[in-house]
Amino acid sequence: MKLKQKIILFAVIPLLVVSFVIAMTVHRHSVLLAEQLRQVIKTAYLASKDEELKNYVALAKNSIEGADKAGAGDEGAREQAKATLAKLEYGGRDGYFFLFDINGKSLMHPRLTERVQQVWWDYKDANGKLVIQDLVRRGRAGGGFEDYLWEKPSRDNTLTPKRAYVVELPNLGWILGTGVYLDDVEDALTRIDAQVSRSVFDTTVWIAATALISVTVMILFGWSFNTWERRDATWKERKRIAGELHAGVCQRLGAAKLTSERKALELMEVDGPTDLAEEALRHTAAEIGVAMSEVREISHGLHPETLMQFGLAHTLQQLQEKWAGSFSGEIELTIPGQARPLGLDSSFVLYRIAQEALQNSVKYSEATRIAIRLRVGWRKVELVVADNGRGFPEGEDFSPGMGLINMRERVKEIGGMLSITSTKEGVIIRAVVPRL
Repeated sequence: MKLKQKIILFAVIPLLVVSFVIAMTVHRHSVLLAEQLRQVIKTAYLASKDEELKNYVALAKNSIEGADKAGAGDEGAREQAKATLAKLEYGGRDGYFFLFDINGKSLMHPRLTERVQQVWWDYKDANGKLVIQDLVRRGRAGGGFEDYLWEKPSRDNTLTPKRAYVVELPNLGWILGTGVYLDDVEDALTRIDAQVSRSVFDTTVWIAATALISVTVMILFGWSFNTWERRDATWKERKRIAGELHAGVCQRLGAAKLTSERKALELMEVDGPTDLAEEALRHTAAEIGVAMSEVREISHGLHPETLMQFGLAHTLQQLQEKWAGSFSGEIELTIPGQARPLGLDSSFVLYRIAQEALQNSVKYSEATRIAIRLRVGWRKVELVVADNGRGFPEGEDFSPGMGLINMRERVKEIGGMLSITSTKEGVIIRAVVPRL
C-alpha cells in the first residue's frame, strides 16, 4: 500500500469520521440545550410578567381605594373610579385595565368602549374558552391568572394569546384585571432561538474548518514526509552504487590493468617475436585505465563527496579548476560572497547541470570563454552557464542529446525551470530551482 493510501485510510478518514461525530454530537446537544434554555427563559420571563401584572393591579386598586371603601352605594365614587382606571396605562396601547361585574357585564374597557354595558358572560375565544366566565370565577376565588385569545390594539385588534391577572373588589361587586400579550414573549424567544441557531452554526463551521485544516496539514505532512523519504532513499541508493563502482568495479579493473602491464613486461624478457602480444596487452591496459577513469567519474557524479561536505559553491570552484587545465580559453565563475546554504537536492541538480554544460562547451562548442554565474535567493536559486561558441546545429536534423534531456528531467523533478538559448554568439543555459 502506498503512503498516500495509508494516510487516507489510517489518518484522513478516521479524522473526518471523528469530526463528523463530534459535529453531530455538538449540534444535538446544542439543540437540546437551546430547548432547555428556551423553557427556562420562558418560565423566567412569564414569572417576571406575572409579578408585574400583580403590581399593576395592586396600583390600580390603590388608585380607587376611596370608591372601594364607599362601596356600591356611592354612585359618584364608582363612576370616578371607572374614569380613573380608564386613564391608567402602561407599556403603550396594549397596557390597560378592564372591569366586569360578577355577572359578566363590561363596566369599563378603554379600548373596546362600544362593548361597555354589554353582558359577555357567554363569550368564547377562537379556542372555545369561556373567557369572561373563567375570569370572573378566577377573581371570586381569590384572584389569579388566565390565558386566552383576545384582540391586540397595537396589531389592529388581531386575536393574540394573552395572559391576564384578575382580582375581585367585593365591596363594589367588580372584577378588576389587566394582562400581557404573549406574542411579545414569543418574539423575545424567537430572537433568542435565532441567536442560539447562529451560535450552533458557527460552532459547526468552526469544527468543519478545524477538521479541514487538520486534514490539509496531515496531507501536506504526509506528502513532505513521502518526498523526503523518496529523496533520502535516492541519495542512499546513489551512495551505494557509487561505493559499489569505486570499491568493486574499480578494484577489479585495477587488478586487470596491473595484470596486463605485468604480462607485457614479462613478454619483453622473452626471446622471440612477441611484439604483437605485448602491444595487445599494453592496449588492453590503456583501455582498462580509461574505463577506470570513466567509472570514477560516474561514481563521483552519483555521490560527489565534496558537494556533501563543502556545498555547491566549493564544488563549482573545483569543477572550474578541473576543466581549466584542459581548456585553452577562459572559464569565469561568479558566486555571491555570502551564498546562503542550499538543500542537497538543489545543489546536486545544479552541480550536474554545470558539469554537463561545461563538458559540452569545452568539447564541442569551440568556445574561447565560458561564464558560470550562481545566484542564491530566499526561495529560488539560479545557475547560468554561457559560452561564446558556435551554438547548436540549426535545422530539423538536430535533436538534443542525452545530456540535455537529463538536464531538463532533473530540473523538472524538483519543480524548477530550465531554458536553453542557442545563437551564433553562443549558448546560454539557465536553470532556476527551489531551495530544497
